[in-house]
Amino acid sequence: MTNYQLPMTNDQRSDGNQSLSVITNPSGDSVISAGETFELRVTIGNQGFQGAIIDLFIDDSSGALKSWCLNPYERFALSSGSSSEVVFSFPIPVEAIPGHYTYLMVIDAPKHYPEETPIRHQATLQVLPPIQEAVQSNDPTFALTPVTTPEKPAPLQLGQSLIVTVLVHNRSNRVDRFRLTCTDLPELWWEVHYPEGINELGLVIIPDNLALNPGAKGEVTLEFRFPVNTKAGRYLPTLRLTGENNPDLILLDVVYIEVLPRYDLRMDLRTLVGKVRREAALFQLRLQNEGNTLRQLRLTVREDQERPICVYQLNPDRLKLDQGEQWQVDLDAKPGPWWRRPLFGQGRTLNFYVELTDDYQLPLPTDQIEGTFLWQARPWWQLLLGILAGLGLLGLFIFTLWWLFFKPPAPPRIEAFNSVSPSYSAANDDFIYLNWEIRHPRQIRGLQILGRSPNGNVTSIPVSYDLSRGLPESLQEFCTRSWRRLVCGNIRTDAREPGDYIFELKVTPKRSRVSPIIAKTNRIAIAPIPLPEILEFKATLAQPDATTVTVREGSPTVSSSNPPNSQNTTNPPANNQTNTIELSWQISNPSAIAQLGWIGRNPDGVVNSEEQRTDLDSGLPDDWRRYCTFDNQIGSLNPVEVLSCAGVPVTVDEFGNYIFELTVIPDPRIEGEAQSAIADVIEIKAPEPPKIIEFQPTQPRYEVAKGEPIQLNWAISNSDQIEALVLKGRSAEGFVAMPEMRFSFHQGLPEPLKSICDVFDQLNQLRCRNVTIPLSQGGNYQFQLGVIPKRGTGEITQTETTATIALVPPPPPLPPPSPQILQLQPGQPTYSEEQGEEILLSWEIENAEQLQEVQIIGRDTSGIARVPARRYRFDSGIPDVLQPYCILAGRLVCQNVPTSARQGGEYIFEVSIFNKQNPSEVNDRQQTEVIQILPRTYPLAITDFTVNGETAPLRVVVTLQPETRPDPLNLTWTVIGGPDTRVELLPSPGTVALSGTLAYPISPQPGQETLTLTVTGGTGKQLQRTLVIETVLLPPSETSPSPPGDRPLPAAPDGLSPADLPPQFD
Repeated sequence: MTNYQLPMTNDQRSDGNQSLSVITNPSGDSVISAGETFELRVTIGNQGFQGAIIDLFIDDSSGALKSWCLNPYERFALSSGSSSEVVFSFPIPVEAIPGHYTYLMVIDAPKHYPEETPIRHQATLQVLPPIQEAVQSNDPTFALTPVTTPEKPAPLQLGQSLIVTVLVHNRSNRVDRFRLTCTDLPELWWEVHYPEGINELGLVIIPDNLALNPGAKGEVTLEFRFPVNTKAGRYLPTLRLTGENNPDLILLDVVYIEVLPRYDLRMDLRTLVGKVRREAALFQLRLQNEGNTLRQLRLTVREDQERPICVYQLNPDRLKLDQGEQWQVDLDAKPGPWWRRPLFGQGRTLNFYVELTDDYQLPLPTDQIEGTFLWQARPWWQLLLGILAGLGLLGLFIFTLWWLFFKPPAPPRIEAFNSVSPSYSAANDDFIYLNWEIRHPRQIRGLQILGRSPNGNVTSIPVSYDLSRGLPESLQEFCTRSWRRLVCGNIRTDAREPGDYIFELKVTPKRSRVSPIIAKTNRIAIAPIPLPEILEFKATLAQPDATTVTVREGSPTVSSSNPPNSQNTTNPPANNQTNTIELSWQISNPSAIAQLGWIGRNPDGVVNSEEQRTDLDSGLPDDWRRYCTFDNQIGSLNPVEVLSCAGVPVTVDEFGNYIFELTVIPDPRIEGEAQSAIADVIEIKAPEPPKIIEFQPTQPRYEVAKGEPIQLNWAISNSDQIEALVLKGRSAEGFVAMPEMRFSFHQGLPEPLKSICDVFDQLNQLRCRNVTIPLSQGGNYQFQLGVIPKRGTGEITQTETTATIALVPPPPPLPPPSPQILQLQPGQPTYSEEQGEEILLSWEIENAEQLQEVQIIGRDTSGIARVPARRYRFDSGIPDVLQPYCILAGRLVCQNVPTSARQGGEYIFEVSIFNKQNPSEVNDRQQTEVIQILPRTYPLAITDFTVNGETAPLRVVVTLQPETRPDPLNLTWTVIGGPDTRVELLPSPGTVALSGTLAYPISPQPGQETLTLTVTGGTGKQLQRTLVIETVLLPPSETSPSPPGDRPLPAAPDGLSPADLPPQFD
């Protein structure tokens, strides 16, 4: 069933800033037949910055459609930047009543996007009657004129009517009455006109049905008159034809009508406030959609000035007008800058234009509306204010001239004179820096700076600066001079020795009559250098949870010639077993340290770790920076710099007890003695040897055919004491199955084991999983794992052996699979000869590498070949003729291969394939279903059928004269049809031309004869016109009594002729 999109009745727009994007397919109204399944596909994308829980459901207001839906509710999680698709399936029951069903789908995310949800999508599903597969031969039929399709609907302009002619054919053997109704439209929108009839009294009546004799045909006229307010779009009303003989039989058909759009739009601009001074002019634009389409308009305002004067505001500036809807838009026009307002006169007239743009590019009656308003001139008193403002500016100019050229200069004045810092430290090699600020620097001749002690003695050499010729070069980098003040900062003095200072600043003015100006700083102190002090010293093992540490190649050690983090280039002990002790300390005033050293002894005082010293005259060595930092002492009123070092490694080779002593030697320039501190005792115990705690295969049985190699798992405790591992393999008979595998741990974890083994430091265990054994020959094997410890003689101290492991050899190879046809189908079930369409075939064949040949032949339904056999050989790949249609990648997939079948008729194609192993026999064969090519159609109609120059009636009565042969009837007919149209006049003369004239002889014997004009088209469609010829013998001249009643005698004594009375039910 094809779904046809109908015009949308609501505006479905998606804001680009929304966090959830929704795409529905179909996006609008749809059409489907009863008995089929309607699918609604919804794609949701999460464009926000968070994941969300999405709820999708069909609302309860959807009525019957919700009860038909298989899954009316869905919930799923959607991460940020991802999308998902949900499909709602609606199986429509066959007994569903045809009509329009509205459904509402809701998308909701209340927890994560409450402000943007719920999102609703509403559309209509039109259910058509079920498709009839077969029609009984005696059931009535009807046809519509004009013929409408979804691609070519009948156009309808509102205010006009559409006439549809319904041709009804009564194919039963009984008289029947037919009634036509339209179920999908209101009764005022359509009207049925039945042909007028004559009752028994001869009066013309307007019937409410169509009465037809057996085998007769009749026409009913259906007139559609849609109201003038009908929306543009496609309408699909369903026509129902019922007969009184068989009321349960309902004949249905659909008329496709397209209501043409009308784009009438009424616009009116009203002026509310048209004369303004300082406020905005007010306007109101009224818009009314008098058409039958949805209008989406955008409004802008433009002036006729090159430089716009006013600021315009539209509320709103975008409109959506449905059919018949009216909207009012408020327009404010605010005049621009105040200086552009007219000074006097009648004011200024401002013109503007409101421009309209349709988002759908629909025609507009006009694209702009003109408006105007008056900007009134200023009041007279504003001119007086301008004159007063001019006089004020003149007085200000005169005062400025006096201030600049006639006012006497002010003497200089020291605003500020102080030190950059109230205290300095000799440990930092600090100098005293001064700042000052002086007003009126143009009146300064010179400056002098002098330093004294608190008792008045000169402690700093006086420094003088000459400013008579401008700012000296020595002060230009530190001073900023302006017209009003001189600001100098960070002026260094020569005071750097510890002690207290007071500095004087003497300013000498240019005018000799003005006395020098002197300013003093507060007391400034330079603190002496303090002695270093050991605040804390301790020693710990490098790994608290382990008693020993294995030293690898390149591990850092401490020696007298290397800093703590330098690499020890000396050879390690033979057992490669060393231990690391970490030293930590805190020392205040590190700048006063000349040397720092430590030494290790046992409790008896014997040195077991050599003394090591480092010079700190040039600062902290680079290799110490990873262990040491400088910070301030916490809790001190006067912050003191502290050197904090943690984790400085010291390597020892022997087991036992260690007592470390730290010694600090101060700078020789500072009076004081060296300080020392002793740490707690460190005990180093001997480690335990490694032990195998697990050794077994991953499974007891392996198969070579499945690519399963033998894999082993093992676990060993005290892994840091492993020197090497030895793995051996033997067959069940005791023979060596593989070379010995030796894994050395001298340089750490061996390279072959790095990807499959893990070392757990907390448990001190080595665990290896899925260690692959290089064996591919089937058999039974046993494996042995041995451990060599570090502190030993180099021999294996422990071994573990697995149980017998079976390696199953592969079975013998199977023959290559034969090609098989997986799918064979035409491009479409029906083709048209009139459109020149050719039957196209598609097929899919698996195991195509063994394909030798493909043969295609086309036959009709009786088995006669209509398309000659074609052979395609695949010896060298896909043949050239099939290259545009086929792809070979394991499977041969061919799409839309032409067959040259274009002539109308029914075809069955057969595809046979041949194997390379046996190319003489068919390997597989499949046939398609019946494929139909509809023959070329021509219009078929009987335009003229006359008797003796008049339109042929249903019955002709010929009176016979005694002993006189009646004259023949002159028959004339004209038929419209194609070259394959067959015209027959039965019972004689049989087949005739499409048009002709015939003198039909009349039998001289009384009786009745039926003459039928039958027209058969190429598609099997038939048209018939029937003429009943009745010959009546003229009675004798003598009179005879008339039969009772006023009706004529029937033509047959045992029946009632349709010509005697109007059609009546039996």
